[in-house]
Amino acid sequence: MNTEQMLPRVDNTDLVVDTAQLAALVILENGGETFRAEETAVIICRSAGREESEVFALPHGIFITAERQDGSKVSSVVRTKSRSINLFKVERVNAYSRAFAAGELSLDTLNKKLNTLRQAARYRRGFLALVAGLSSAMFSLLFEETLTATVFFDLAVTLLCAFAAQYVSLSSRLKNAYQFTVTFIASILIGLIAVLSVWLTGIGNLSCIIIGSITPLLPGLSLTNAIRDTVMGDILSGTVRIVETLLVAVAIAGGIGLVLAGYVSFLGGVL
Repeated sequence: MNTEQMLPRVDNTDLVVDTAQLAALVILENGGETFRAEETAVIICRSAGREESEVFALPHGIFITAERQDGSKVSSVVRTKSRSINLFKVERVNAYSRAFAAGELSLDTLNKKLNTLRQAARYRRGFLALVAGLSSAMFSLLFEETLTATVFFDLAVTLLCAFAAQYVSLSSRLKNAYQFTVTFIASILIGLIAVLSVWLTGIGNLSCIIIGSITPLLPGLSLTNAIRDTVMGDILSGTVRIVETLLVAVAIAGGIGLVLAGYVSFLGGVL
């Protein structure tokens, strides 16, 4: 009898569950859809020979149950503590899972790659804030009626507003705060800088400045994911994301509206 046939087969169900859960977690933490996280985890489990596995994902957590070789079950639950937008990581998880399903990656290698990907450093806060400011300035340009000298003032103030809002939003103190709170604070900051700049100088288009500055705060990706999750049959996840989107919109409107109300009431501003 072959010696290898006499050796007991190693049960790596724990590693399978950990790897599948890690892949789903990276997707959820970086702006991916709920159904994509579920499908990726299922593909990894089945490609590893765990056909009897169940995956249930929500925007804030992932649940996985798989069957061991002896028939017992192993279950794991993990909650997403922080979320951002990094579609590069989502794409990498998809690529790694497809490579594993095709037999191009081993389970150990896949697990190591996913851990490295999750811990990969983001761009520096100042760089992200600068990019947000530049893109916001270009958006505000779309709402200008004519190209005059004051337009350049609007672009500069919009850049400053968006830069400050993003820089504060990405600070370590607000890292674990609720999205509603972060968006509300950022909106107030945008409103204050915009209003004071126009009031002190007497020039500038306040509407264009504010519209351009709040562009990075708009929950466009969240709304898109809500629609896609709903269409794919994840009604619960879709509903959660829609409510989340509405709360962010309320936070933006509330923060800007509060500042504009003060501008009209106390500074005599005209909208």
